[in-house]
Amino acid sequence: MLDVGNSNFRDPFVFWYEPTKSWIMTVALANDHRIQFYSSPNLKDWTLKGSFGPAGTLGEAYECPNLIHVPIEETNEKKWVLLISINPGVPQGGSATQYFIGDFDGDAFEAEDAVTRWMEYGKDAYAMLAYNNLPTQDVIAITWVGNWQYAQEVPTSPWRSAMSVPRLLTLRKSAEGLTLVQRPISLAAIRDRILYNGAATVSDDSAVRIPLERSTTFELETTVSADAKQQLNIDLRNAEGEKATVGYDWDKRQLYVNRGDTRGFEDPFFTSDGSSFLPLPDGKLKLHALVDRSMVEVFVNDGERVATMIYFMQKPPTELRVSATKGAVNVENLKVQSLRSIWQ
Repeated sequence: MLDVGNSNFRDPFVFWYEPTKSWIMTVALANDHRIQFYSSPNLKDWTLKGSFGPAGTLGEAYECPNLIHVPIEETNEKKWVLLISINPGVPQGGSATQYFIGDFDGDAFEAEDAVTRWMEYGKDAYAMLAYNNLPTQDVIAITWVGNWQYAQEVPTSPWRSAMSVPRLLTLRKSAEGLTLVQRPISLAAIRDRILYNGAATVSDDSAVRIPLERSTTFELETTVSADAKQQLNIDLRNAEGEKATVGYDWDKRQLYVNRGDTRGFEDPFFTSDGSSFLPLPDGKLKLHALVDRSMVEVFVNDGERVATMIYFMQKPPTELRVSATKGAVNVENLKVQSLRSIWQ
């Protein structure tokens, strides 16, 4: 039994730690902005071992801590990563998940630095949780798709909110150090009709238009390239002029998702877009997007950047439109494929 004397002691995350043959539990002292680490031989008797924080972006409360051992791509090494969800008080508004990279010795986690790193540049991903003891030893996590600024106001019934596609987590080396990347698990088992598969050059006067054929759930994969000040827009549209856009601006070196032209939900906190600064040394951008009714998950350059956003149209989308302004963009490949329901 635990006797902690703190009403904000919550959100336990428990896993088996082989080096000490013990169970480890991470717990948030939410309003104290601390994560505590407990050890147990039997899941009944717990001993406090260490704590972490305050650190990074504090917001009002720490929530849903996860301590995970993540492989570094193209090596045999792993590093410990501590996920901490913040609500409210994050830069994009409302709730989001930050992470720290460091070491864990069975007692406490020590971060390599105090830099705040965000899991997302979208606004609607929170409280990411990892699965433990998978037979493949992969690190797979799932996130709640929503934001506490408006989660109880969105126009959905009889359900409220949804979960993301499970994501494979790895660490990737770059010039800036290690980055936690997220890639969706394969959806091959539910892929259905191919709506488009080809290459094109898009510009002001030449767009690729793809009828969705009543498919409101689909997968999009593309690689595009440009060399100057072009701007790419991939619009999810309906006949009433509503649209949600995923795009990239080569001049500003900015990646973005914009839902400002949808009219199915209004709220002062339901802001239009999420964006991220993303230089492209070779001018090439790789996009992988999953669209499911009223949500889009965007994975960029094999998970280097991720954006999850919800949107609400008054009428269902009827087409995808891929276009460019300020010059031509080379669409090296584009594949759009509808997805069957997992409940069928």
